[in-house]
Amino acid sequence: MLADVLKRSDCVWNVPFATDEFENTILPDIIKTTGKGLGLTGMQTELTRRTFLVLLCLMCLSGRCAHAAPPNSVQQQENRSEAKRLTSQALSASGKIGDPSLLANVRSQIAQVLARAGDLQGAKVIADTLDDDLKAEVLIAIAAAKSSAGDLAGAQKALTDVADGLKRVKAACKLAAERFQAGDNKGYLLAVNTGLDTAGKIKDNLEQISALFDIAGVQAHSGKTTLAAELESVFKGNPLFENRAAMIVAIGKAYGRDVAGAQRKLAAFTLNDYKVPVLEAIADVLLRSGDKSGANAAILKLQSFEQFPLFRPIAMARIVQILAKHGDAAGAKQTLKLMLKLAQTDGDEMEIEQVAESQAEAGDTGGATQTLALIAKASNQFEPRRKIARAKAKAGDAPGALAMAPHDPDPYGKILEA
Repeated sequence: MLADVLKRSDCVWNVPFATDEFENTILPDIIKTTGKGLGLTGMQTELTRRTFLVLLCLMCLSGRCAHAAPPNSVQQQENRSEAKRLTSQALSASGKIGDPSLLANVRSQIAQVLARAGDLQGAKVIADTLDDDLKAEVLIAIAAAKSSAGDLAGAQKALTDVADGLKRVKAACKLAAERFQAGDNKGYLLAVNTGLDTAGKIKDNLEQISALFDIAGVQAHSGKTTLAAELESVFKGNPLFENRAAMIVAIGKAYGRDVAGAQRKLAAFTLNDYKVPVLEAIADVLLRSGDKSGANAAILKLQSFEQFPLFRPIAMARIVQILAKHGDAAGAKQTLKLMLKLAQTDGDEMEIEQVAESQAEAGDTGGATQTLALIAKASNQFEPRRKIARAKAKAGDAPGALAMAPHDPDPYGKILEA
């Protein structure tokens, strides 16, 4: 349990962390999987050394408090109160971080926790002290909280508070994807429409094109292709934009259950760059609907990219993700075995790195650790170690996650001295 790990000063205070990637991705997963064993209420950590680590632990605990109980229950209200208390401690402790950039990032994360815990006013107060990029992240969290509570006008107001047009569109797209996954159709439509309205007012031509493609991409994952089809028509004859739009149309057709239409679009592509995402969408949809035969056909096409070393690791990693997502552990393992064999034949550490990452993402931490041992170059070990650590955290192995964390020199040492 993380609470036990925190008591071991030799482990927590001296473990070498490379970047905030560890704290942002691994610790939250530890929190999610260790549950009540953390002893939230009784945790009173002295914030005297390594302030940043403990601060982030508090923030993770706060996030756990905000989400651990059924919506609108008495327990959720109690958890949110505890989240606010812990986040208040984190906010106070953040004053010990001397680097302005780190401080701003931490305060942004604190504000997002506050939004999830229901303290939208507190989150907004912090957001107003941040630069536009960090503020946008907080406003997305506020908008999501308001949308979840049925306050669509408030959610829209939070989005429109993002000053820059392109950034507002990107914030709207991120919110739309989140609300779609949560089953909040009203929130999804509000976010998409806000994005469309904003995109129409962007003056810079390239920024407007970027915004429209972002919106089309979000719509495609909900099965909508109208905007992507319009972009395909407008950019007909432009190889880059026309093909990108066609790819989004094909993805939209797949998720709209028009797999035959997606396959027809797929047949027209000559570049593998555009084929891989479409095949992934087709396989995903067919596996979800129970059509294993059709899904296997899409997967076989992905595997055909083995003859192209540049695309092979990406394509095969996609296969592993699809199979693991739908519970085909044997298929994922078989694909990983083939990936490793081909990577070793090529003698390319970058390919071996991809294998280790894919094994970790599929939950095979033992296999990933064995593959990691085949990588000699330290810089090629960083990302696999991070993903193995995260997988261990998800499995509830907090000590294992901490031990596997990337062992680069700790850049926060001087900042975090008491």
